[in-house]
Amino acid sequence: MIKASVVFFSGNIKGKLYSKLSQYFAVERDQLFLFGAGRMALYTFLKSLDLKKPDEVIVIGYTCVVVPNAAQYLDLNISYVDIDESTLNISTEKVSAKVNSNTKVLIIAHNFGLPYNDILSLRSKFPELIIIEDAAHTFGSIDEKGNMLGTIGHASFFSFEFSKPLTSGMGGLLIVNDKKLIESVNELHSKLKPWSIPDRFRIMKSLAVQYITANSLLFPLRGLFVRILNAFNLSYTSSEAELRGELPKNYPVSMTNYQASLLYHQLNEIESINKEKADITRKYQHAFKNFKSVRQYYVDKTVYVRYPLLINDELGTVRVEELKNDIQTVIKNPGSWFDDVIYPKGSNRCGYVEEMCPVGESVARRIVNLPVGIHNPISDKKIKELVSVFKKYEF
Repeated sequence: MIKASVVFFSGNIKGKLYSKLSQYFAVERDQLFLFGAGRMALYTFLKSLDLKKPDEVIVIGYTCVVVPNAAQYLDLNISYVDIDESTLNISTEKVSAKVNSNTKVLIIAHNFGLPYNDILSLRSKFPELIIIEDAAHTFGSIDEKGNMLGTIGHASFFSFEFSKPLTSGMGGLLIVNDKKLIESVNELHSKLKPWSIPDRFRIMKSLAVQYITANSLLFPLRGLFVRILNAFNLSYTSSEAELRGELPKNYPVSMTNYQASLLYHQLNEIESINKEKADITRKYQHAFKNFKSVRQYYVDKTVYVRYPLLINDELGTVRVEELKNDIQTVIKNPGSWFDDVIYPKGSNRCGYVEEMCPVGESVARRIVNLPVGIHNPISDKKIKELVSVFKKYEF
């Protein structure tokens, strides 16, 4: 969420943002590409590879619909691989078994910001494959080998959508780590047009609501404000076309100067932003460390988009739903990422068939995630109330 309280334009703000990002990730300027959204960065990179059927893209079976959509827009085959419940990320064993002669791309997510630690081993085992890091849930996480997420695969994409660790309303970043792939991306990126004026207006209005209602006194009114904007078509949300798996109009687009300015000023404070998030997650880790009813996923040096807790399946379906409802009596915004293997529930399945990824399906039924936002940080009192709720379900 936005940390900087003052946003202003200055000369060549995109150039300054590119320089700041280059320094932060320790990469060259020509490896970086800004987009109107993270999903657009993924789509553009896939398009730059010039793949054709029967070429296949492997996707984690626990993801947002915009990820498989990118492959579907390009008429590529999509293959799903289940997750490892112990990490909430793709199963290394299962993905290794899934690779075949048609597989050209692996999209490896760092769900919730949790590092997937086997990218380098996969690159070594399958040198002919392109590995893309889905870093949409993080900005600054470090893997167990000390590598910053987003700099390990052949390419990576980040999201700056409203709910992400850094936000420009919408927005995305592509990092191309394999320099042989830069030229084809640059050719496509150079032809992008900016967001339309109506969409820019909707993004700014939606972002203003998020910012204003971050105040603890106004947060309960966020839903009302959003409904008012939606009623007059004044808010920006994922289009119905995207949820149906259709390529939206005017897609992809480039990032605007206003979005770049928002990100630039947040990047100036990134260390303090991530430190505050880390403080919140450590409080959760301490509060729930002795519980049997939930599983934690605390990893040091991880910048979470939300803090995940997995409810023990021994509670049973009814009790799980009761616990989820009780959580909402304490906090109004418990996360629903991901309540389906293809999130959000009810969106285009992109070829997914039930029981393809049974672990992902089970996790989707039992996952809850807690806020780590720094504008409206959860209070110690609220954490104690959450602990009291979970205690009722201990066994």
